[in-house]
Amino acid sequence: MREIGHIFLSAPHILILSIFLATPKRSLSFAPRPSDRYNYRRNDGATAGTDIMSNGPSADGTGDRGTRTANKIDGLAVVDRLKKEPFNVDTETRLFDHPYLAAARAGTLTLAQRQAFALEQYGVQLSDATSFAALSGNPGFVPSSLAGAALPDPVRPPEDLFRFLLGGEVYAAPLLLAYAEGLGLDGDALHHHRSSARAQAYPSYWARIALAGRRAAGAAACAANFPAWGKMCASLLEALSDPENGYGYDGPDDGALAFVKFFATPIENLDNMAAKVLEEEGAAYEDLVEHVRLLQEYEILFWDAIFDAK
Repeated sequence: MREIGHIFLSAPHILILSIFLATPKRSLSFAPRPSDRYNYRRNDGATAGTDIMSNGPSADGTGDRGTRTANKIDGLAVVDRLKKEPFNVDTETRLFDHPYLAAARAGTLTLAQRQAFALEQYGVQLSDATSFAALSGNPGFVPSSLAGAALPDPVRPPEDLFRFLLGGEVYAAPLLLAYAEGLGLDGDALHHHRSSARAQAYPSYWARIALAGRRAAGAAACAANFPAWGKMCASLLEALSDPENGYGYDGPDDGALAFVKFFATPIENLDNMAAKVLEEEGAAYEDLVEHVRLLQEYEILFWDAIFDAK
């Protein structure tokens, strides 16, 4: 028997230990095979493989760390499927029948309710801009206000979805100030407003997506949510600009309504831009749908909050 440190080993033990140490490490690996780790089952019952190997967001916040080869998917087909999800159809119905729009059409929106749209949008817009910046590779873009803010140097191509959306938010910032001014709100009132948790749930979830670097989830959410938001703004624009409703605007081209009109205008090629991100990221459908559902729910909460404003 021999003593190694404070451990006593007999000759048979020494022989077994020698064999163990001489064994090639390859034969001692028990890691699961890639085919076991990265297969998932689709809702239709078919098995599909994915070789996405994600360890979280990359250093610049634009994607997943580690080795990754994007799954080959049809981005437009994913977008179409998301839009047909029962929860999405139900959300759109609830939005278009929302009491805020009904009151706007009836000419009964109070000043407090109209101000709430501007006050809460101020917080939404600033937060969304920083989220879009992070998703486009500019996580350091964190201005205290979008008023006078300059776009950061591009990391991704100008046609990148989130770079495009960031540019839209910066462009629309002074338009929101003009809308707010027409309702008796100055910059100080916007900046120091005590925000509603319900109204700010939507941008808070966008921040969560951006923090995780989930570009595919963000693109999927854009494709489903932005058309609904745009239609809400279009209906609101029509109601506010109707002289019979008594809101005091000089038609839809009134400068004070430019913010609402800007977002009421459909985004050209939105589905294609979103599809491109989905195809680049190669995320499974099951990894996208819950993000879209939640953001649509939070969209409803925004309108609920501003309708309840006193």
